[in-house]
Amino acid sequence: MVSTWIGHPPTSVVDVVGVEISHELLRVSGAIAAFSGLYYAIAVLTDTAYRAEFVGELTEELRASFADRADYLRALSGRL
Repeated sequence: MVSTWIGHPPTSVVDVVGVEISHELLRVSGAIAAFSGLYYAIAVLTDTAYRAEFVGELTEELRASFADRADYLRALSGRL
């Protein structure tokens, strides 16, 4: 069935638990991932409601995480 879509037998990369992952599958998956990432980036930059709802909370969590890491590294350097 895959051969009818791509015009030739798929080029196998690896067979995982009976599921064949081919070069063609990886290329299509990569293209879809790139397009989705681009769409997400544009949505975050242009839609303020989306940015406030999803990215705002994540930004605060990352800020707290980096502050904790800085405190940890300061404490670690004081012990050495």
